[in-house]
Amino acid sequence: NEVNIPDRISLQEAVELMDKVVPEPLRSTLKLRALEDLSYPEIARRQQIPIGTVMSRLHRARGYLREYQEGFL
Repeated sequence: NEVNIPDRISLQEAVELMDKVVPEPLRSTLKLRALEDLSYPEIARRQQIPIGTVMSRLHRARGYLREYQEGFL
């Protein structure tokens, strides 16, 4: 369930991809998980949202990245 950013792109490129493809507020939730390695409860506390919302946002954000990736296959 983790966001797998391919090894062949740099961290900067990964951040730029998230900024380009994933809309807010999904992007900020994804960045907390993928870049800061926060747990779901930590993200929920930081963003002051329920854990279920964290899970939903991450699922939707991954969907945006998946759709983007499939467009290049």
